[in-house]
Amino acid sequence: MLSTFAILGFAAIIENSRQQCSPSLPTVLTGIGGDTPKQADGVWYVYRKMGGSYSSAAQIQITSVAPYFDPVTSEPVQLQWWEIFQDTAATSCIHQFWTGAYSTAGKQIGDLGGSDDSYIMRPTDYVVLYHNYQNLLISYGCAKSQADSVHCSTPTIIAQTRKRPDQLSASEMDNFDNLINSAFSAYCVTVQNIPKETYGPKGTCTSIDPPFCVAQDIQGMKNTIVNSSNSSATATTTSVPNYGYGSYGVAAPSGCKWPNSMPSQGKVDISLITGKFYLYRRLFAPEGMPVNQYAVWSDLGASATPLINATARTKWCEYVNYADVGSSQCVNGFFVGQIQETGFLSGLIIPTTRPGALQPFSTVFQYVDAYQQIFYGCGAQNLQTGICDAPVLVHLIAKNPLQLTQAEKDAYDAQENVYLSKYGCSAGKDVPLTLHSADLAPCPQVPPTDCMQNHITGYKQVLAGM
Repeated sequence: MLSTFAILGFAAIIENSRQQCSPSLPTVLTGIGGDTPKQADGVWYVYRKMGGSYSSAAQIQITSVAPYFDPVTSEPVQLQWWEIFQDTAATSCIHQFWTGAYSTAGKQIGDLGGSDDSYIMRPTDYVVLYHNYQNLLISYGCAKSQADSVHCSTPTIIAQTRKRPDQLSASEMDNFDNLINSAFSAYCVTVQNIPKETYGPKGTCTSIDPPFCVAQDIQGMKNTIVNSSNSSATATTTSVPNYGYGSYGVAAPSGCKWPNSMPSQGKVDISLITGKFYLYRRLFAPEGMPVNQYAVWSDLGASATPLINATARTKWCEYVNYADVGSSQCVNGFFVGQIQETGFLSGLIIPTTRPGALQPFSTVFQYVDAYQQIFYGCGAQNLQTGICDAPVLVHLIAKNPLQLTQAEKDAYDAQENVYLSKYGCSAGKDVPLTLHSADLAPCPQVPPTDCMQNHITGYKQVLAGM
């Protein structure tokens, strides 16, 4: 049996460890999953909050668009949009909007903006550390990591309740505080470090329609759902005429079985994904048959999402081409997002210079060097057959295809076949050559649309603060 002296000694050690413990949150935490994110739909209130861009004393309305399977990871996610607004009589009404994806692995990845059309949409990433969708939701994010890339210098903690905090009983608050303490106890963070929000009399703020750029995000998510809905039928393929530079459009049928998801083939040097590249081969229906397409990648800086991957780079890209065979209309599309060293690329794409919805997009690079880029994604997974109903494969090269020798074409195709052969596919049979014509002047680059520029500016602002 321990002596009284020994017991007192242990007590002193425990007390000293408590006194020496200081709050220190990591850049990355693993969220909990396993539930259906749609259960988060409905009204929430900010109960406690550390950091972050949410309004104080805010009411949050979450609306799920539809279930969705990530085209790269096959992970089920819920595409959502949130309206966040103050709901007290003491302040003017301030509205913010969040659009993004909430996965069953607990990740909340998206963009946060405001009710003004000129309000910049900024990337915001969180993980869910606790959820009881009837009562409490606890989320964590890191807006800026320390120099060691391990510890967070600008953490955000948000605890939301279904019930207005000024209407919670003492026992309810004690229960919620214990759950919050439990979620962060390993990091010496308690509710004493996470201020409680103060709600006054019920305010008069009501929901408003989202501004144009946010509405575009929402419509784009809906379009993505419609275009990538799971099908029980295998995609049909069609042979097309030869336009003098190889078969063009959609590949003829073969034994190729495009997968629902294709893993990245190891670490890629993402610094090489910059500058001008020409489209060499492409499998991407139902978009038309672009002529003289090229893409210009611009690097904006280190990752804007340290929570997800601190080694990613933020890029934006403009792709330029004639709209179709026989067309004289130039088309400019835009992408902004992040590329990880693992080859995973995700972000927002807007198809043309015409008004259109921003759409979430993700794919993986299969190969990258100074001369070429190959990436693959699935636009419509088929969970019944395991064969993608709408595969997307793009092969970009640094040299104008009109100037390629046959030996160079064979070398590019051989590199593509390294990744395609395992699926019974080949460049020559299954990925059409794209048309480049010396008779057409190159299409010029143009400034991004206002909404795309809004997102690019938002990413730049986040990067400047990192």
